[in-house]
Amino acid sequence: MSAVTSSFPNTAAGGSCHLAARWDGRLIIAESAIFTIFVVAYLFYLGKSLTGPTPREVLETPIFYTICLLSAA
Repeated sequence: MSAVTSSFPNTAAGGSCHLAARWDGRLIIAESAIFTIFVVAYLFYLGKSLTGPTPREVLETPIFYTICLLSAA
């Protein structure tokens, strides 16, 4: 049998596990900040447009594209 050596640090001994945990925390903070920005923007613009088009006037049901998408599967 031949021994294979690895140049990667030993993560079982705690080599880079704390680094991954640090990045996980940063990801959660970034996602929370983005979500907070969306909520604040929604609350800021809530009720601002009294005469603008409603979603019902602007959006239409994409029946043709739904049929194409389902038939492609």
